[in-house]
Amino acid sequence: MNTLPIILESTLPELKHLGFRRYMAHPVLQPWVQCYWVAQQDSLPEQGFTETLYPDGGTSLTFTFNQNQHPHLEFKATQNAMKVSFQHTVDAIGIRFNPVGAFALFGVDMNDLFNHDDASAEFEKTFADLKDQLAQYTLTHSRLSLIESWLLTQLEQHNSSPGLLQHFIPRYLISDSNIDEFVKHESISRRQLERKFQQEIGLSPAQLKQLHRVKKARYFISLNPLNSLTDVALDCGFYDQAHFIRNFQKVTGQTPGQYKTRKMSQKYNP
Repeated sequence: MNTLPIILESTLPELKHLGFRRYMAHPVLQPWVQCYWVAQQDSLPEQGFTETLYPDGGTSLTFTFNQNQHPHLEFKATQNAMKVSFQHTVDAIGIRFNPVGAFALFGVDMNDLFNHDDASAEFEKTFADLKDQLAQYTLTHSRLSLIESWLLTQLEQHNSSPGLLQHFIPRYLISDSNIDEFVKHESISRRQLERKFQQEIGLSPAQLKQLHRVKKARYFISLNPLNSLTDVALDCGFYDQAHFIRNFQKVTGQTPGQYKTRKMSQKYNP
């Protein structure tokens, strides 16, 4: 097995009560894998915890471990925030994929999976052998090493290499240009590009940019909740406050003001 992936300092201190840690993927996998995460806690309060997960255009694959059972697999691809509840104990490992990651490593058409409740069924056969192997291990480092070895094998089998979208997306997301203006300088038509987005990511270019801007806004608010929301909106590429509020609420289920109030409470009244 490989050595244990490098642990990253968690940027989500509010999840420490779940024993939350993040790990960096192998350099060869980083174009497709954002990180691995682990949540382990033997005893939770009777009321449990409910956490909100926010979308960024990537996808997640989670293995949940229960004693004397095979790991439960869950694949999530969504444009909207979702609530996750934890009761009694938590023992889980997740793979967070970048946009295009699941398509590149597993060859699945993301257009069929995004926002579908039964998306996990697509991966049951793919991950059957890995689940069998994971069931034999209880230590985090053994599980992570096994998962990473398996992903490296998938990468080799699919002969994956960074394609057009991996080069296009970083430039597009930081650009103020709309998609029509941007493709004028590319060797692909808008229609061809949108088809690739739907197949490899499951989103349109505009949807991915919306998620990116909201993620950036959440980061700025979390970093300093005292920041002016007007400044945050402009820094993140929103036209005005109405545009900012509408997009932020659509993705997170909260207004920027509500999100800011919660972050201020967490930071100044822990």
